[in-house]
Amino acid sequence: MKTLLLSIVLAAVSAVQAATITFTGVVDQSSQFSVGDVFTATFQFDPHKGRVSRYVITVGNEFTLNGTKGGGMIALDNNPAHGSVYYQVINSDFTEITLQGATPNGVIPPIDQFNLNDFSLSPAPSGISPARQLSRG
Repeated sequence: MKTLLLSIVLAAVSAVQAATITFTGVVDQSSQFSVGDVFTATFQFDPHKGRVSRYVITVGNEFTLNGTKGGGMIALDNNPAHGSVYYQVINSDFTEITLQGATPNGVIPPIDQFNLNDFSLSPAPSGISPARQLSRG
């Protein structure tokens, strides 16, 4: 991805039932989509357990995928004191998103300087075909 924006909405209140994370970028490699298309992936998840409860993924005007099953889990660590930060969608049936950046001196770098910046979309059990690889960085 040449450009990736990350939006995270997390509340510090333990009673919160859902949080939202949105990944937005530009397709820079794909055999299925147009290079330059904007993609957005939004996941609503349980902030205590990480389980995705709802998702919407769009690529340009060509493709939209949404639902409530198979979205996987959200794993994140946004504390720069740990030496790095990461944001991941894991155990999903159809997508893989990994963003990871070292935090030297406790500073989060601009997202375009992250070590890992990957987003891929592949077939889901519901019959998405053929495999659609958006970007692999």
